[in-house]
Amino acid sequence: MNFEKMNTLSQKIQGILENVRTLKQENAKISQELSQTQSMLAEKSNLLANAQSLLQEFEAKANAQEDSLSQERMAVETLNGQLAEKIQLIEDLNSQIAEKDRELGELKDQLAVQSEEIQEAQEKFNQLVATIETELELDTESALTTEEVVEEAETSEELPVIEVHGESEEENPASAQEGSQTSFFV
Repeated sequence: MNFEKMNTLSQKIQGILENVRTLKQENAKISQELSQTQSMLAEKSNLLANAQSLLQEFEAKANAQEDSLSQERMAVETLNGQLAEKIQLIEDLNSQIAEKDRELGELKDQLAVQSEEIQEAQEKFNQLVATIETELELDTESALTTEEVVEEAETSEELPVIEVHGESEEENPASAQEGSQTSFFV
């Protein structure tokens, strides 16, 4: 949009310069006519007065246009300064965006690594859970077998020595209680 304004201003300046040239040409023409009319001063005095008033009008317009042109030049210079500031701001913002993009890329890389580590840990955890479940099933089966033995022993009057985990009840009285448990976690 600023470029359009600059182009418009440039066209106006060119038009004004053309007007100034035209006015200067007309001024020269009037001056030439004035010199020719001096010989016929009596007849052409009205024409001379009109030419002088036109000349003053054109000079006033030229002065006004020169003032306007000066103001427009100052406005263009101000806009150029603002444009330079905005360009610098955009460059600064672009460098900040590039830095943030770099940081974002690093964070994405870290996230990918952490996701892989979490996936590996999840897989190991699932394997561990599967191993524990398998061992619990085996312990539950052996606990049921031990319970059956204890029930049979209760029905008979003599208590046989039951080995649980390789120890006899006489060596470790707590093992007799462990053998009667139906679950690993109870």
